Amino acid sequence: MHSTQLLDETGLDMWDTGPPYPTGPPSSTPQELVHTKRLAEVMHGRWVRMQREREAAEAGISRQVLRERSEMALEAWHVATAFMELYDDGHRELTMAQLWLQWLARETYEYHSRCSK
Repeated sequence: MHSTQLLDETGLDMWDTGPPYPTGPPSSTPQELVHTKRLAEVMHGRWVRMQREREAAEAGISRQVLRERSEMALEAWHVATAFMELYDDGHRELTMAQLWLQWLARETYEYHSRCSK
């Protein structure tokens, strides 16, 4: 997708932050598993777009600020990883929490990489 106008993103912001998430109806039925898969694909695209927007907005910031953000992102990843060891919820909520943790790791890596340039 090349335009945010192609998709109504209403309600997706609840997945932008980490768990716990509101628990919905059982999400392990075949239809719900398909919905979760599609939701994950949509969120990947949303997070890529948000990452690009953030990087463009941060284009002129200093290495020191990047280092600070890298350290904060790494600390957030450690906290989230510890939380995930105990997090137990429905299939969709767990899937989205794992994806969010992956994106948090990616953000941490991106900040670290930008500091190293």
